[in-house]
Amino acid sequence: MESLFGSEHARHKRPPPTMRRLVVDLKVEYPGFNPSEIANAS
Repeated sequence: MESLFGSEHARHKRPPPTMRRLVVDLKVEYPGFNPSEIANAS
């Protein structure tokens, strides 16, 4: 719910380091993908 109201805490929340590493690895493997396509990849 915090993200709906744009609170300071919600804006600075980051995914865990392991999840961030997976996103970076996907970006390296598929450089043409934009962030939205990476988010929806499964």
